[in-house]
Amino acid sequence: MNCFDNYIGLRGLCSDATPVSGYYINDMVGISAAMLSGLANEEQQNLSGIWDEIYSRSVIDMEGDILSVMAKYFKTNILLDNQLSGYHATPFETIASSDNLRGQQFRIIGSKFAEFFTNHIELYLNTILDNTKNNVYIYDTNSGELLDTISFSPSVGNNVIQINKTYPIAGQQKRIFICYDANLGSGIRTTDYSFDSQIVSTRAGRIATGSAVVEGNITFDNETAGLKVNFNIICSVKYFICSNRDFFKHALRYKLAGNIMDERLFSTRINKYTMFNGDFAKEKKTEYDAKYKENLEVTLNNLEPVTDGICFPCEKKRIHKYSLP
Repeated sequence: MNCFDNYIGLRGLCSDATPVSGYYINDMVGISAAMLSGLANEEQQNLSGIWDEIYSRSVIDMEGDILSVMAKYFKTNILLDNQLSGYHATPFETIASSDNLRGQQFRIIGSKFAEFFTNHIELYLNTILDNTKNNVYIYDTNSGELLDTISFSPSVGNNVIQINKTYPIAGQQKRIFICYDANLGSGIRTTDYSFDSQIVSTRAGRIATGSAVVEGNITFDNETAGLKVNFNIICSVKYFICSNRDFFKHALRYKLAGNIMDERLFSTRINKYTMFNGDFAKEKKTEYDAKYKENLEVTLNNLEPVTDGICFPCEKKRIHKYSLP
């Protein structure tokens, strides 16, 4: 999550940039730049290397922990939709090569927490005429921006092209066109499994090669010429976290401190930081881990999400306890 870059600082680094939060990890008891430098192994090499590794690991850990704790306090919708966007019609019927980009456009709801995750693409080719046209393209047809180019080695038959990439929605009604250059060869008739739900809709179509890839230039014809897409619409907790970043600064400090003590306890280095005061390091790790968990619980119990009602509905899971006087 880039929103936490240089959020908590470490005094002693060459850059010595002021952290966004104003907090330094050196202010935590038992932590200094000299101690961290003394723990760096051959892979981490130096102070900067070990700090970057611990920082990255701590942010990843916190993301997973927040998602887990959120389930106690929020109604969460993580997977909004999962589809395979078509099927190859039988008996096979050839669709001739053409001077077009052929594929499917996906229109996705405008939740600021949502992402369009493409697992893989299947492309069934009957013949190959020009194997230099060996790319799948992913466009934003609101703007015409090319989001991705994925190369593959085409063969006659069903080509499974792994994508495994996420494309953010960012609060807009996103239109994504996934296509290939039909000069590659002939495909087979593929029935577009057109659907239109509250979350996502899809339509198959083509755009003349060389034209701007925007919705106004798409000819919708319910035919993808062999292409189908396996995708998920997911709610990403990282956008929820980043939009509430300031509330998690104390939790991140404690997570960093606990992971640093872990590094000290399990370091392969032999020096005064690893050979002495082991009980102190264990004590501080226990303390920092406990404060981290407590901070997450309190923060998420009191946090009200600014929501669109799709990914994280506004209803909180609250427990009311009554006692008689």
